[in-house]
Amino acid sequence: YLDPSHIDRVFNAYKFFKNESNFAVVVRNDEILNKNGNMAINLYIRPDSLDLSNEDSFSSAYNNWQASSEKLNLSMQKLFDDMVQP
Repeated sequence: YLDPSHIDRVFNAYKFFKNESNFAVVVRNDEILNKNGNMAINLYIRPDSLDLSNEDSFSSAYNNWQASSEKLNLSMQKLFDDMVQP
């Protein structure tokens, strides 16, 4: 899932065709050929450091997703109920 800000970032990296630390890199064809044509992102871009301080645990992310799903379900049920009642 990409937020509009993610789409803008990807588009701008493509549009301006320049390196962006930990996100985008422009490489020459010979660099790619030296890696047997392998264009795996991790061969060219590596984060300087991983900052996981703002990352949710799996259980937290799952619980948030489940709560969001239940909220959507209730909202949809209310919409259907409103459509059925005159």
